[in-house]
Amino acid sequence: MPWSATKGEVFREMTDKDKVPEKIDLNEILAEGDALEESDQIEILDPADIGVGEDETRPLRTPPHSAPPASPREGREESDPYKELWVRARADFENFRKRTEREREEEAIKAGALMMRDLLPVLDNLERALAKAPPGDPFADGVALIHKQLQDALFRAGLRPIEAVGEPFDPIFHEAVVTEPTTAFESNLVLDEIQKGYLFRGRVVRPSLVKVSVRGGEQGGPGAGTLDG
Repeated sequence: MPWSATKGEVFREMTDKDKVPEKIDLNEILAEGDALEESDQIEILDPADIGVGEDETRPLRTPPHSAPPASPREGREESDPYKELWVRARADFENFRKRTEREREEEAIKAGALMMRDLLPVLDNLERALAKAPPGDPFADGVALIHKQLQDALFRAGLRPIEAVGEPFDPIFHEAVVTEPTTAFESNLVLDEIQKGYLFRGRVVRPSLVKVSVRGGEQGGPGAGTLDG
């Protein structure tokens, strides 16, 4: 700084250098603040009212310090263990119900088969009596009516006769008690039925006692021999 400077210049230079503030009027500052509030208020706009161009995209904002929303997959993964337990319990119950129904049906069939075995001799005796009754006998007509009622009741319960005569011999349904050598029929064919066999609900209650054909010259057969041994 040159020594020829005046006293006023020295004071202004010191003021600019040291940034000494001038005297502050508080009333003026308050007045300016009120004017700003009245004229320069900030307008808050609704994002839905702001136009977005076709080629522009509006960025999604995530609130600060907030966890991202759980995805549907995460919700399904959390509920999957409970759903799996529910499905297993339902499957176990269905299996138990079906097994119980099968066991109940099996017991009913066994009980019905035992009853049929006890009633079949009665049915056989009625048929023998009708076979030996003279034609036109009124007593035989009454026996025939009783036989028909008993047979209908057993058939409604599930009893069915086994077809034997003219059928190939089947050891599941037939029991060969007599063999007859013949050249008129093929071998192992049921020629006659000695005692009728029956099925109850598809199961053999009693096999048919039958006579089976044997080709001439063949030895033995399904039931070689006769009833007399």
